[in-house]
Amino acid sequence: ILTDSSTNPGPDINFDNCDGIWPRTYGGSENIKRFVSDIAVDSNDNIYTVASLNENDISYEDISFTASNQGLYLMKHDSNGNLVWNSYFNEATDSATKLKLVNDKLIIMTSDGNLLIYDINGNLLYQYTVTDENGNYKLDVDENTEEIYLAVKYLSSYSNTDYSIPGGSTSIVIFKFSSSGVYEDHYEISGGSAANTSVYDIAFSESENKLFVSTQIQGDYRGYGLAVNSSGFGAVNYTMFSNPVKLLAFNNTSHTLYVEKYNQGVFAFSTDFNDANPHHILGSFTDDLSDLYYNPIQEELLMSKIDKIAKFDNNNQLIYSTPQISSFASIQAIAVNNSDQIYFSGYYKQTTTIGSKTLIKYNNSQTDGFITRLKEENGSIVYNRPIQTNVISDFYAVPNPVGEQVEIHSEKLENSLGENEGYQIKIMDIYGNVKESSPFVPNKTQLNISTYKTGMYFGEIFNNNKLISTLRILKK
Repeated sequence: ILTDSSTNPGPDINFDNCDGIWPRTYGGSENIKRFVSDIAVDSNDNIYTVASLNENDISYEDISFTASNQGLYLMKHDSNGNLVWNSYFNEATDSATKLKLVNDKLIIMTSDGNLLIYDINGNLLYQYTVTDENGNYKLDVDENTEEIYLAVKYLSSYSNTDYSIPGGSTSIVIFKFSSSGVYEDHYEISGGSAANTSVYDIAFSESENKLFVSTQIQGDYRGYGLAVNSSGFGAVNYTMFSNPVKLLAFNNTSHTLYVEKYNQGVFAFSTDFNDANPHHILGSFTDDLSDLYYNPIQEELLMSKIDKIAKFDNNNQLIYSTPQISSFASIQAIAVNNSDQIYFSGYYKQTTTIGSKTLIKYNNSQTDGFITRLKEENGSIVYNRPIQTNVISDFYAVPNPVGEQVEIHSEKLENSLGENEGYQIKIMDIYGNVKESSPFVPNKTQLNISTYKTGMYFGEIFNNNKLISTLRILKK
């Protein structure tokens, strides 16, 4: 990931002898894009994600999930990747731009301009429409007061009962909301043309009691520090960078602001920007990053590129950088639990592998979404096939999707001798009609499904008349 030879290269994580991954993938037959845009982890290692999915989308690893409609899905998985609940937000074109977990609340900003607050059981507590325009809006939270800050780009005028944004030129507006989502204040940054006005990221520093905003105004790339006090916002700091500033992250202990400058790398600044020679700490990157995350518990800085992850200690020394995770998967967001395990989410364009395991492409979709976990203790990735009540989900179809011949594989039985008898499979369509019920030998018998219609089929695996596993087969 790093190209700066002056930086300590650190050890690479080895994926060759990995335990694998427990991926959860989501996709379907419609030719649209799916992705898991952000991820958060609580103190009990439960994983919360926001995904953009289509009606009837499924998960190969979780037979219990089928999307009811097109739109935004908030999901909770336990530490083994099992789906606990999912909650649908009923806006067909909506997707999430940011997810924040603060105590017992999940705060989401959507691409259609909705601020959403959920409890940890997936119940929508509050919804506030900030704008009627579609965009990539930014969100951060003061973790001391739980007050919410948004950065929104306006192309035209907008008004509601709380505020009015004038038209005439593009502007970037910074909002402050209470912990329950009630509007409190806003601050407008005048812009220019739509093409030359953008907001890249915001980050709240609890130690400084300031909100920092990275914007583009009329071709200049700027960082603002906004003071937050009882009388409202006030612009207190300003700096201009020669390159776009895409991501911000804070180390609140040392009052350091990490700034990712497009195609140049990560820099550290004092938070008042008075440092005449900002310290260039992490080398340069061959591509821009997708996420930047400071872990206050471990005092480490994490960053993800499209296909790699790197970690630095509090002395700015590289702990490791991963090799390329996948040729066709793109990381969009990273999160860390209290045990220093890294979770990441994103999308993939075609059937690919992460570690030694396969993410299967869903029919004709442009991209499919995924979430997974990286295990650091032994330099490997962790894999568990889905755990479901009363069944052993170790069986899977190869290939999948399939055109004519399919085999049913089991990793546990790959090297076994004389233990592959007594197995039977029952294949059903989505209406429960049994298409086939026959004995088979795992990892060997080929089943001919060439006469099946295109679509999804469900398989039940029995051993000595006892149900031991379920799976899905996608017929091309």
